[in-house]
Amino acid sequence: MKAFETHGVKITAVADTNLDAARKFAEEAGGVACFPDYASLLDSRTVDAVSVCTPPTAHEEAVLKALKQGIHVLCEKPMAHRVESARSMASAAKKSKALFMIAFPHRFRPAIETIRQIVREGRLGRLVFFDNRFCGPLFWVEGTWRTQRSVAGGGILLDVGSHCVDLFRFIVGEVVEQRAVSHRHFDRSDVEDAGMIVLKAENSALGTLSTSWVAGVPQHFINIIGQKGRLYYDFANPGEVELTERGASGKESIRVHTGDGFNEEVGHFLDAVRGEVDLSCTAHDGLRAMEIVMALYTGVGSQQSGVRIRDTGETTARP
Repeated sequence: MKAFETHGVKITAVADTNLDAARKFAEEAGGVACFPDYASLLDSRTVDAVSVCTPPTAHEEAVLKALKQGIHVLCEKPMAHRVESARSMASAAKKSKALFMIAFPHRFRPAIETIRQIVREGRLGRLVFFDNRFCGPLFWVEGTWRTQRSVAGGGILLDVGSHCVDLFRFIVGEVVEQRAVSHRHFDRSDVEDAGMIVLKAENSALGTLSTSWVAGVPQHFINIIGQKGRLYYDFANPGEVELTERGASGKESIRVHTGDGFNEEVGHFLDAVRGEVDLSCTAHDGLRAMEIVMALYTGVGSQQSGVRIRDTGETTARP
């Protein structure tokens, strides 16, 4: 809401099956129209664009209806709870006159844009390793929809891992191979809450992506090593990117604008809706993240190679 308001967009309506929650949001947004479900909101013809923030299992129906009615869509990640749903949405996006964008805010952080540019300029040389870690003490998610496979589609590898996969594809390149291991610590859950993904890109670069809801101390960073140098970015220090080039006496501190990515993400979406820029985060990006991660669970469903995930918890996670 704050991001849309920052960019001068008028919020006109909100829908939630929890009507009390909808009314609270409506009041915070300045007394906007309040609906008990997405269908009645879309049929009201009071909106030009929607932000779909439901759990993954409810994305497909809302997105398809909006696109059919020519309403622009910014859809939260992961794109869906299953690959088939994501493909259906991607197909609808191609046919619709409206724009569909998947919400991967990290790629819109100023620091990530700087990192991508440095990599593309070749200052790191041929890439060797890409390490990304998103973990922290989020024990409150136990027992919520995020830890219910029937609603979320997967656990931490899908919920947070989709961010990591998108960053790998955005900075490094397309994925041609993936592996993963995971563990379930929570008792009131049927999904993994800690996991590691290993990726290989078309350009031979290797990635290790570590995610967890149960790490006692938070860590959020990207570490990229090439044959000519290294880039390091700590999300806790959003205004600085560290560059160390081979043969240099020390590391270079590159100052960047701070930003959590959400404001920049919404700004890009709105610019695309106005026709000022082309979408840089498309349905294809959301679909590829789904295909790659879901292949880790099932061993199928990816355009590239995949293997069955090894779950070292008490029970084996099932698709």
